[in-house]
This record gives sequence, structure tokens and C-alpha cells, in this order.
Amino acid sequence: MYVIIGCGSVGLSVARLISDKDKTFILDNDPKRVENLREQGFDAVVEDARRIERLEDKFSDTDIFLILSPDMNANLSVLKKLREMLPNTYIAVRASDLASAKKMEEEKADYVVQMPDVLASSVVREIENYEIRKSADNLLRILKEAKETGIGIVIHNSPDPDALASALALKKICEEHKIKNQIICGGEIGRQENKAFVNLFDMGLTKISETYYILPMINKLEKIALIDAAKPGANNVLPRDVVPNIIIDHHPPDEPVRADFYDVKNIGATSTTMTKYLQQLGINIDSKLATALLYGIRTDTKGFTRNTTPEDLSAVAFLSPLADKELLAKVETPPMSADTMDAMGKAVQNREVYGSYLISCVENIRDRDTLPQAAEFLLSLEGVSTVVVFGIVGDQIIVSARTNDVRLNIGDVLAKAFGSSAVVLSKNGIAHASAGGHSASAGAQIPMGLLGETEEKEKLVALAKSAVKKQFFEAVGFEEKKKEEKKD
Repeated sequence: MYVIIGCGSVGLSVARLISDKDKTFILDNDPKRVENLREQGFDAVVEDARRIERLEDKFSDTDIFLILSPDMNANLSVLKKLREMLPNTYIAVRASDLASAKKMEEEKADYVVQMPDVLASSVVREIENYEIRKSADNLLRILKEAKETGIGIVIHNSPDPDALASALALKKICEEHKIKNQIICGGEIGRQENKAFVNLFDMGLTKISETYYILPMINKLEKIALIDAAKPGANNVLPRDVVPNIIIDHHPPDEPVRADFYDVKNIGATSTTMTKYLQQLGINIDSKLATALLYGIRTDTKGFTRNTTPEDLSAVAFLSPLADKELLAKVETPPMSADTMDAMGKAVQNREVYGSYLISCVENIRDRDTLPQAAEFLLSLEGVSTVVVFGIVGDQIIVSARTNDVRLNIGDVLAKAFGSSAVVLSKNGIAHASAGGHSASAGAQIPMGLLGETEEKEKLVALAKSAVKKQFFEAVGFEEKKKEEKKD
């Protein structure tokens, strides 16, 4: 049972929000107010709350007391008596200011309601709701402009579940409004969870292997949306000089971004933003899409342990009842391929530790998505806070880095080491690398230029090791000679 003590405007609002009136008992000292409450179906009595001990026999099954009178002295008096009578019962009490709140806390109130804070929170929530409504309307307006030739939904190379789920959500919005669309990504999807995701959720990806292949496609499409990324050409197939019509991401970039529609919030996952848009636009989220979005949030927040915000948790609370638990289990636990197992083994065997930095070269591999898995695994090694794992895939060196060092932004480090201004392993100076990411995870692609044509693979691996370590340590400001451990 809930007991509300003092049923003015605040108490009445609370009483009306409690769904079961039979579980609500109200005390108020105003006879007319009590009469009105009874007419509305509430169990209410006229009583001076400061004499609450006279009703002690009625409180045997009370779960929560809500002391909501505007009289702070009366509230404090009631709190003291209730705490003496029922020391283990949950009590929430209203306070008018910091001074009265402190007194309530000293008398062991479980929760203190400060009305200015409640009002401010209500205003902020309304502002946030207005912003998401406005953003959803603007997003839909731009999408509808693409009805003739459609929209290209571009996600980053070797996309993760958050990118894939967010793309599916935008695809759903397009389909609801009969807008042609296609999801475009570069690179190969190698990680088992991501392969399983693409298959289980019928992604229908359009894969582009080189940036210049996308130019004819861009010319035909009415609009371009860049999802779960904020910069064209940074780990995605868009040319750097292309200005997308839509950009939606969850990590604000460190430089200005151009787009007709731009929504980048510092939250745990882009899937959270896309869930809000689906809700705001009144689009039904079926169990399959709910599962995809829930998995996207869970993976990008690392099981709600990394950069998780109230917005992410709100989206999770909405999606969880809708999700298909069996489908979620299938995408979470796919079998590990032999290639992945081999690469993981090489990453462990070839690790080199320098202070708190660990670097490992897995040599020549076919599946680039084994690198982040290896990096995440090696980050659990005692004494290691930053991991760089790299290997040769075709004519490129692919780098994956992870860190749990809060002082280090690994995305910035890799951009400095292997960004567009860096030239690595190129005889003629025309092969430029691309790199970037977020504070805790990042990646890089380093073209090897003419050296990639050599048949001497061992020498190529040695050159790759030397170049990657040199560039990385220079960028992070660490002297390689401080090496503490080496595992061959």
C-alpha cells in the first residue's frame, strides 16, 4: 500500500499517476479536499499528519510513505514520527530548499523531493522531447526528397552491430514512406558476430571494394546518409570531398562537419538515436528490428559498461520486451572460424609488451575482423592498458587498437600516426594511410604502395612491424627502448 500524506496539487498529481487506487491511502487535514478525493474513488481520511501515530494500526502493509505537504515543518515532524514507528519502511518526503532537504536527509529519509529540481527536470525533458520531435521531422523531410532515385545509406567499413542495426532502422523509416534505399559498406565483414548479424537480419548489403566505385552510384542517388560515422572517407567508402545529406553518429568529431541534417550525440550507441526516431515517427518496431537495435546498443556500450547514458538505458528498456531472445542468442554466440582461431593464437604468441603498451603482428591474414577480437582479448592481460594488433591483408596493413587508459584517446593517436598525412611503406610517396576512431577503440588502413608487390613475405612483415611500431610510438610519445617483455 502507498500512503500519501498531504494531498495538495503535488500529492493529487502523484495519486492520479498511481495506477491502482485500491493500493492508495491518503491523509489530509482539509475536509473539503478529502471529500473531493473520496468522490474520485480514493480512500482518504481527514487527519492532522503530526498526529499520525493514531493511525499506526492502518500501516501494517504499507510499502511506501509519500510526505508531500507544502509545510516543511509538518513534513519534518511526520518524518521523525514515522521513522520511530516504522524504522524499515521506505519514506519519500518533499523539501522546499537545500536547507530543508538536508534536515530530511539527517532524519534518514530514503528519498528527498526538491520541487525546483523536479520542475527543472520536467522542463528539460520537454525540451529534449521537442528536440527529438523536431529532428525526426527534419530527417523525414530530407528522406522524402529522395523519392525519385532513392537514398544510399553508407556505413563504415567492416561495420559493427551498432552500424548495421542503425542502418536497418533508417531503412525501415524509408520503407514506411516508400523511399528507395540501399545499405552500402566497404571492406569485408569477417567477424563471426557481424557475419551472423548480416545473415540473420537479411541486411542485403551493397559492398563497395574501392572508393572510386561509389562515385557513379552517388551521382545516381538523390541523397546520401552516413550512419554511425561523421567524416566522409574516414573508414568508409565515401570520398573525402563528398558532403552527405544526413549524418547520424554517437561520437562528436573534433572538427566541423557539413551535412543538411546532422545529429551526433555523445551517447553509447547510434542505435539509441535511431530507436528514438522510430518511436517519434510512430513506426512499428517488430521483434527482429528490436533485437538488432538492442544488440547494437549492448555491443557498443560493451554490455552497458562503456559510455552508457540514460538515453541508452531508456532505449534498452523500450526494446527489451520487444526483442526475440532466441534470435539474440544466435547472433551473440556464433561459432569461431579456424582463421579467427589461428589469428588469435598468433596475436598471443607474437605479443610484445612495452610498459603498459602491447603490440602484436599477426602477419598475413585473410580476415581483418579477427584483429579487433584479438585486441580486445589481449587488453585483459595484467599490466596492459593499450593494445595495438595489426596484420597484412592484401596490399594493406590493417591496424586495430583498444585502450582502457582514460588519459589516452586512441582514435586521436592512430589518426596522428597513420592519418592522411602519414606515408607508410611507400617508395614513391603516393600511398597515404587513413585512421581514426573513438577514445577507447580505433583502426587504421595503411596502403603499402609498390612494396605490396614483393614476393618476400617475411621481409614485408618485418618492414610492416618496424613501420607500425615506429609511427605508433612517435604518436603516443613513448620510447621503444623501454621494452619490458617480449614474447616470440
